[in-house]
Parts: sequence; C-alpha cells; structure tokens
Amino acid sequence: MENPTILTFVITDPSDGSFTEDLYTARNFHNETHPVVLHEFNHFYTIFKFAANDFQFRIVIHAGLTDRGGKNTGEQILGEFRSKEEFKNIEINFVTRKPDWFGENEFSIIREGKKRYFNLKYFNRQDFISEFLEIVPVFKKKDLIKGLASQSKPLVHDNNEFDVAIISVIPKELDALKTTFEFKDTEPFMNVNGIKIWKTSLIQDINSNKELNILHVMIGSAGNVSSSLVTHLILQNFKINLIILCGIAAGNKAKTKLYSAILGDKIVYYENQKLVLDAEPIKRQDPIPVDVHRGRDIPHLTNDSEKWKEKFLNALASANILISSKETKNKNWIASNWQDDLAVGEGVIVSGEKLFADGSSLEKLAEENTIGKYIIAGEMEGYGFARACIEDSHKEWLVVRGISDYGGPEKSDLINEKYQIVAALAATTLVKHYLKSSYTVIQSSKK
Repeated sequence: MENPTILTFVITDPSDGSFTEDLYTARNFHNETHPVVLHEFNHFYTIFKFAANDFQFRIVIHAGLTDRGGKNTGEQILGEFRSKEEFKNIEINFVTRKPDWFGENEFSIIREGKKRYFNLKYFNRQDFISEFLEIVPVFKKKDLIKGLASQSKPLVHDNNEFDVAIISVIPKELDALKTTFEFKDTEPFMNVNGIKIWKTSLIQDINSNKELNILHVMIGSAGNVSSSLVTHLILQNFKINLIILCGIAAGNKAKTKLYSAILGDKIVYYENQKLVLDAEPIKRQDPIPVDVHRGRDIPHLTNDSEKWKEKFLNALASANILISSKETKNKNWIASNWQDDLAVGEGVIVSGEKLFADGSSLEKLAEENTIGKYIIAGEMEGYGFARACIEDSHKEWLVVRGISDYGGPEKSDLINEKYQIVAALAATTLVKHYLKSSYTVIQSSKK
C-alpha cells in the first residue's frame, strides 16, 4: 500500500456528480491511492500554495463529459495547470469513462500524441491500481518551486493583533463587506499568494466606545478545503479574538426566507458516510457547535431582528440597490413582499462540497438527517472554517450567512446572480450590527 501521506488529486468536471460518488465508493482505489476530488483547479492551487514544502501528491484530470467554450473540460483544466510556472512542464494524466476508446482489459492508452488516459471501467481492480501507481508520477512541492522566490515569501506585517477577522469567499461577498465597513477604495495592506487582506476599524456603541481593529480576508475560491487552509493561515499568523465567516448560502425554505440573515449554532459536514456491504451508506455526522459564549449572543441577535432589518434596508438604499418588480414578477422564488419576511434566524448549517441547485438535495438532507429539523441553510465553507478554528484551539468564531436562494434552479437564474449582493449585505450588516451593539470579549483568544 502507498504511503497515506501521498494524496491523489483528481480534478473533475463538476457536472458529473456520479463520477465523484463512484470514485469514493471504490474501496480498493480509495484505500491505495487516497483520492481527493476537487471541482476547480483553483481549489487545488490553494492547497498547493499553503502546503509545506515537503508536500507530496499525484495529479490526474477527469476528461469530463461537457464542453466549456468549445473545449472539453479536461482540456480547460489542463490549460489552467499550464498557466502556472510550477506546472508548465510536469506530466499530467487523464481519467475517463469513454468505453469506445479502450480494448477489452485495456487499462490505459496514449491519445493525441502524448496524453495518457486511464480507463475508469477497471479502476477498482487491483491490477489496474498497480499500473496506475506505477505510471502516475509523485510530485514534491519543493522540487516544483525551485527558483520561484514568490512561493517562499513569509508573511511580513508590523502589527499582527486584531480584535476581529472577517473572512469572505467570493467577490460579491467582499463587495458587501467593503460597502458595510467602508473600505471600497482602500488597497489591501497584504497580498499573500493571491489572498488579499484589508484592515479597518469600528467604534462600538457599547464598551465605552471601544475601537475594534478588524481584518478582512477574501479566500477567492469556494470549498471547505480552501476555507480551512485560509483560516489556518490567519489564525497562525495573526492574533485574533473573534473570527467570522461571512457570506451567502442556500436556505431551507421551511426555516428561513430569501435575503434574511442567519447564524449557525452548529456546523455539520454532511458528506461523511460509512460504506457497508450490500446496504445503503450510513451517514456519519460530525457537528461542530459554536462556543458557549458566542452561542449566548445568538438569541439576542435573533430577538433583535427589527433593528437589523432597519439597518439592512438602509444599507440597500444607501448603496442604491433596488430589486426591480419588473424583473422579479415572473420569479416564483422571490415574493413581491420579500421585505416583510426578513428576519434573523439561527440553526444548523450543513456544509459539504456540493453547490445546491437541484431543488431537492437540501430538502432531502433536512428530511433524512437526524438533525434535519434544525437545518436552516447549506453551503460549502463553514465546516472547513470551523474545523480549522477547533484545530487551532480558537474558540471564538461565528458563521453568518445571508440567504441568496433555496438551493433550486433559481441558483442559476441571472436575476438571482444579479441580486446575490443583497444576500451578502444581509450578512455583513448583521455582522456590523453585532460588533457595534453586542460583541464583548469574554476571554482573549489571541495567541
């Protein structure tokens, strides 16, 4: 068996969900190659950037089933690898499920001159795995970054103590933070391997008008792996009291409404399963509850919905953001009186590697899961964030989300994409309201 520290990264077409399921349920392949399935090159590159120099790994690309701009998805991902100096000249192989390419019992072939494709029809057979491990090279990070000085620059900063750090993931979430905390025209004071970091301050209405020093970070790519790595980066290089993950999420329609703000009292990773012979996989929950001190703050915020709502609507007006009734009149997922339903909610946030857009997966989790009746939202970063906080012994953390959709087809609606900024502002205004009016340091978490 291979050394378990050598991971096999499989960069795959996100539209082919059955591929990921097959890969993780193939016991022999899973046990011997230690696959990590990622849906974007940027997810892998984030891991690569923050890994130690002795990091070892394999790379294969799923050839894919669809096209992006006329290109097979595998070709698109390969192009992203080749755009980085570290990977310009390395050998990268493909995996595919196209049976007409292979002869009987043929494990791999060379096509298009140089590219090797592995036949996933046999990927759980021991003889296939032996050939796979023999052919697919193992890379070491330190060998790939020789001569790339930018990869080894340490964090350098004059003052590393902050009261609060707020992490966003995508540009619209960062835009909402810039609007709410008023740093639109401010350049980041640090840029670490593409991770941009800003700093601001806020005067509280309590605690004798204490000034809070705040760090703002944008991850740049979705997923629990990315959020975990960036959270570790912040906690290990800055002294922080409270760290907050702030952004958008899909809401459970039975528990919350569009553009409301919610806080997670528990974060649950819904992907964990125990695979058993001749039976359905058994779900294995790993809930992470928010610390007792921040947990006590949550009911105060839910009871303070009207004050938050006023600040949120004022923020929309100040930013000149108006949801047009003409645009939404035929959209059954957004009510004409959506403002009447706005509220601050709390509950379980389920977190995994899937983008909810089918209209049923989030509801199914709520029905099947033993904690389903408490599920209020689903997203892709909360578990990695919370787990990193636990691993770094950092108790003071919160996950705050604005509800952008209900995890259905509206996720891909252009109107939904246009107004994601509204959901992001719901979350950021709640964070600001909390910091100004309620937040008090119980015991310093700064290390």
